[in-house]
Amino acid sequence: MRSLSSVWCPWVVAPVTFTYDGCKLVYDASKQPKYDYDQSSILIASEKGNQPTGNFAFFAAFPKLVAARGTPQILQNQAVGNAARDAIAGSRPGSLIEQNFRVTGGLRRVDVLDGLTAIESKVGRTNLTLAVRQELARDIKLLRSGQVDAVQWQFAPSPTTGLGGPTGPLRSKLDKFGIPIVE
Repeated sequence: MRSLSSVWCPWVVAPVTFTYDGCKLVYDASKQPKYDYDQSSILIASEKGNQPTGNFAFFAAFPKLVAARGTPQILQNQAVGNAARDAIAGSRPGSLIEQNFRVTGGLRRVDVLDGLTAIESKVGRTNLTLAVRQELARDIKLLRSGQVDAVQWQFAPSPTTGLGGPTGPLRSKLDKFGIPIVE
């Protein structure tokens, strides 16, 4: 066994499994976290003995496991984003991932749908790019059309850079439209 990262998910009550390219991570809140990676066990715990290290610390180990296999950076980034999305969904029993909605101007894929709350998951420092503006505009259309009752954007720090959250301009836009920010 070797330690890779600080990990603890106090908000996950049911076992959650993440899989990607042969990596399988299973978190069960009732047990000390253990993860299978190519049939080897890896113990992941904080130096203080399984203490909380942040909302999304659990998925921070995932890209390290994937990177160990020589996976291209873009796929590592995708794995990290998917793991963050799955962690959010895992903390909300009955929620759905990657749900599509039709709105004026195109399709909006919501990362997590918890009842009638649409949740957008972002990892790392997030700028107000054209793609992010489109997501925000479509979220506003989802709200105004009544397809969802609420929209929430959740931000997690990048396990690579340690940076996370919206930039000032993005935070201003989210605030302007009353979209809650969870960091």
